[in-house]
Amino acid sequence: MAILQVNEHLFLIELNLERPGFKQFISAWVYRNHKRSILIDPGPTATISIVRQALKDLHVNWLDLILLTHIHIDHAGGTGMLASNFPEAGIICHPKGVPHMTDPEKLWQGSLKVLGDLAEAYGKIVPVYKNAIGYQKSVDKGSLHVDVLETPGHAVHHLSFLIDDYLFAGEAAGVHVVDGEISYMRPATPPKFIYEIYRHSLESLQNTHARYICFGHFGMHENVEEILDAALNQLDLWWETVNGAVRQTPDISEADLLDLLLARDPQLQNFTTLSPEKQQRERYFMMNSLKGMLGAARA
Repeated sequence: MAILQVNEHLFLIELNLERPGFKQFISAWVYRNHKRSILIDPGPTATISIVRQALKDLHVNWLDLILLTHIHIDHAGGTGMLASNFPEAGIICHPKGVPHMTDPEKLWQGSLKVLGDLAEAYGKIVPVYKNAIGYQKSVDKGSLHVDVLETPGHAVHHLSFLIDDYLFAGEAAGVHVVDGEISYMRPATPPKFIYEIYRHSLESLQNTHARYICFGHFGMHENVEEILDAALNQLDLWWETVNGAVRQTPDISEADLLDLLLARDPQLQNFTTLSPEKQQRERYFMMNSLKGMLGAARA
């Protein structure tokens, strides 16, 4: 287990799966300030034991808030299991996501259909008690203030959270891939993708003027303006490439599109230097993002 203390108030918990390529990919965030303790995205059921141990090591025996950027099982599947240890925690979730967290069978079956054995590796979703979860536009507890931002695009129910100078963006700004000293960014646009909505959410994140951005996948970065500009430019490049390719070759595949983008997108230049296991993981997720874009381009 790895706990990275980013600064006095912020900690990243690595949620590594026993699966090739799934180290330094999923994280939970712990923010302690204003005499409050907050957990952002507990992660999948399979790694809740890691979160529990990390909180114990950090001497966190009380959680004021559990914030869910979205309900995909790698971010929120273990919420119900963790909440059993912290019944005092208020859980914030998009209203479209709340019913799926309290009765997760449909979400679980959909995850199995899309992810297959990866969903099994993440672990079955544990329900959250109805009186523990809800939606608020902002949270105020003493001197703590949390802005709850609706940022649909990666998912219709996606939220981002601004706490002090920190923007917890989930996957609203895509994914920051890390493999030792190697890194790059990529969009996260699974079906159903709507370009204008995704782009508008990125623009809304720019308007927060946050000092730090914290990704669900992976890490914290200070050059927020640069990162969000890059995410917008990359989104535009992918969307233009997909649309142009579909006009020329209507039945083009996700794999062929990925080859095009690996050649055209400067932000993917480090792809071939990733470990083979992480290349395999990234191909899987990027083709899922291209499936979303292809569906929109052919609509």
